[in-house]
Amino acid sequence: GIDRKLKGKPAREALPEVAGQGFFELLDEVYETGEIHKGDAVPFTTDSDEEQHTYYRNFIYKPLFDDEGKCSGIFVEAVDVTKQVEIRKRLEKSNEEKQILLSELHHRVKNNLALIIGLIELEMEEYQQSFHSIPLQTTRNRIFTIAEIHEVLFKQQSLKDIPFHNFLDRLRDILFNSNGKNGHPDIEINCDQLKLNINQAVSLGLMLNEILSRLTNGNGTQPCKAIKLSLNIDDKNKVITKLDIQQLDEEIKEKLIQPDQYLPATLIEVLTQQLEATLNHTKDINRDIFKIQFKKEHKKGGSSSL
Repeated sequence: GIDRKLKGKPAREALPEVAGQGFFELLDEVYETGEIHKGDAVPFTTDSDEEQHTYYRNFIYKPLFDDEGKCSGIFVEAVDVTKQVEIRKRLEKSNEEKQILLSELHHRVKNNLALIIGLIELEMEEYQQSFHSIPLQTTRNRIFTIAEIHEVLFKQQSLKDIPFHNFLDRLRDILFNSNGKNGHPDIEINCDQLKLNINQAVSLGLMLNEILSRLTNGNGTQPCKAIKLSLNIDDKNKVITKLDIQQLDEEIKEKLIQPDQYLPATLIEVLTQQLEATLNHTKDINRDIFKIQFKKEHKKGGSSSL
């Protein structure tokens, strides 16, 4: 603090250390215009023991008027906010460092996943269209699903608001359009502008990948005729996912609904439990309908049960 007698002295004489920092000029302006001036976290510097210190003040300059309406003086009130400003700056620096770390982590994860996918695809080339390439393709698609959700997550920069509809469009392009339309079933997607947190997005993304990847024409057969996929959220914050599949191959259907016999169905069951969802399968003449329902919320823990 300043330990000196200030009463009765002109401002420039009382506080010479703040000269050249604009404060006296503001006082002159308020005196001439008669208008209030407010400052928030305004810095000013002082020299002490050959060191320069910066402080921050919230202040108000309020003109005082005499009976004739002329400005006769200025009321000054100031509050020291130096500690608050320093804390805020430290937080901003910390957030910036965390953002840099997150960006670096993203690129490392992305590169590692791309490397794994590349190695699997090299292995697939050796088998080409043989039966042995199918498990490799399935594994590649699972890794791809995690990589794509991670990519959407980084672009969004939020763990709570991943635009799942963007991921679905990408998943459809990869699974059904990567090799053209040769023999692939028609697929129609109707999805609300749906945003999910990272844990629900990964679980639902893996579940849909597990189903849809079985319905492509990867092994030369026709697994189904057409697919309709819809995702909606109702007024009770419940996400409703519906897969309407026409003329689903019976062997493939068994792999999706028999968890005690087949790995795909086991994974679907585990992912359903992660989402705390209900999964119903019904049959209607030549159509199989899978309906997944769960409450949209922030769930912690992710894939620990896998």
